Amino acid sequence: MTIDENGNLVEYKNCDSCTLCCKILKIDSLQKPPYEWCKHCTPGTGCNNYQDRPDDCKNFACFWLYRRELDTEWKPARSKVVLYWHRDGFLIADFDPAHKHLIRQPTYERLFKNLCGMLEPECRCITIHCGKAMYVYASSKFFELGNTRYSHQVEFNFSPFLRDIVDVRLVPISPSSP
Repeated sequence: MTIDENGNLVEYKNCDSCTLCCKILKIDSLQKPPYEWCKHCTPGTGCNNYQDRPDDCKNFACFWLYRRELDTEWKPARSKVVLYWHRDGFLIADFDPAHKHLIRQPTYERLFKNLCGMLEPECRCITIHCGKAMYVYASSKFFELGNTRYSHQVEFNFSPFLRDIVDVRLVPISPSSP
């Protein structure tokens, strides 16, 4: 528990038994590919190497933990999606591929719409990953981009005055791209 700026008691969120980030994320320093359990993780319990975990893990910021607007329904262990900021400044919703069918469910579409509204102007869209499949939710629309996550990057086309995203397409990543 903690106290907010108005002196009210606020419940503190924690991981508890949630370990989905240990499956979803790619951890270069451990040579762990995405969507496979980390060798140091006991699913539902936590990291067996927590004190000596790599910086990739120490620096990871689960969006659910830090946004009080997201209730327990959106805890990754329950929702099957890990939300986080990408280093280039956009929000990623990374789904457990075993639950790909959830992506287009109305509950998730409402979440994406609410997140875009809540985070605007800093976040006008959400990039959705599920295995190699990639989607974008923007301007209250889903754009299905196909199975090209690691070989392409997203390019946006905006309406006049940059008000809405009207189209999304993938362009190959050039060898000189970061």
